[in-house]
Amino acid sequence: MGVVKGHEVCVDQTAPFGDPRLYTLLGHQICLRNADARNILLMVDRKPEASGS
Repeated sequence: MGVVKGHEVCVDQTAPFGDPRLYTLLGHQICLRNADARNILLMVDRKPEASGS
C-alpha cells in the first residue's frame, strides 16, 4: 500500500488537536501525522460544481 500518482486521496477524520489525520486512498485507510504528511506532494483537482439551471 502506498500513495500512487493520479489517485484520489480523501481526509476522513482529524484528531481533536489536528494531528494525526486519517486518509483514504485506493480503498485503504492510513493515519499520518502532519509532519509525515507534509512530505507528500499532492495536486488538487477541483471539479466544477454542477449548476442549478
